[in-house]
Amino acid sequence: MGYANISSGETVIGNIGSFMGEINDIIFVVYTERVQIDGDEEKTDVTKLISARFATNFERGLYYGKY
Repeated sequence: MGYANISSGETVIGNIGSFMGEINDIIFVVYTERVQIDGDEEKTDVTKLISARFATNFERGLYYGKY
């Protein structure tokens, strides 16, 4: 299970630390964001997770500014 900390915008899905090799591993995440309007014209932000995986060596290099 995961949790969402709405005030900081942080979302954690699953217990990532239990299967990651190091605490500094990088995760590549693909998601969508949209605003859903219900029948009362109330707007709700909706985020949908498409995929998540460990970053490749090249992607980690991009993250750390090597490329």
